[in-house]
Amino acid sequence: KKDEAKAAIDKAAQAKKAEIDQTPNATDEEKAAAKTKVDEAVNSAKNAIDQATNNAGVDTAKSSGVDAINHVQPT
Repeated sequence: KKDEAKAAIDKAAQAKKAEIDQTPNATDEEKAAAKTKVDEAVNSAKNAIDQATNNAGVDTAKSSGVDAINHVQPT
């Protein structure tokens, strides 16, 4: 269950980074900063998943992590 949640986090992060790269009006620095925020959200989400003690906790950590990743904007 935890591995599945982590895989979902990684997939969301990859998609978000690809989206960031396609942002036409963002500078390279803004894109790099946004990707750093994505990485921070990934680490935070994975820590929350590791600390979850039941399936509901894992699901909550996963959905919160995906939301955090998706809210990162490069500008």
